[in-house]
Amino acid sequence: MDKGENKIEVKVEVEGIFLGRKVKEKFDVSLKKGGTVKDLLKALDRVNKLGKRFFRDLPLLIDLPELSINGKSFHLIKDKNKKLNDGDYVFIHTNSKCR
Repeated sequence: MDKGENKIEVKVEVEGIFLGRKVKEKFDVSLKKGGTVKDLLKALDRVNKLGKRFFRDLPLLIDLPELSINGKSFHLIKDKNKKLNDGDYVFIHTNSKCR
């Protein structure tokens, strides 16, 4: 069995003001098949240059960032166990957009 068969690829875009910092980044992330939003946040912490636990700590922010998957809105905390599929597009943003 090819290892790629047990992986999914997810495209992620992060944009806005997080902890007083302008962020506008794009990532291509590999997850195990059946990976969730929570797994995605952990994976993003491994590949990002924004700081240790940056993504895993997003649900702790008072001004909770918004999450959309393939254009549909989800709640970053309540939907953390939502399973992702191969080719999904995830957009994490705040209302304050970077220019």
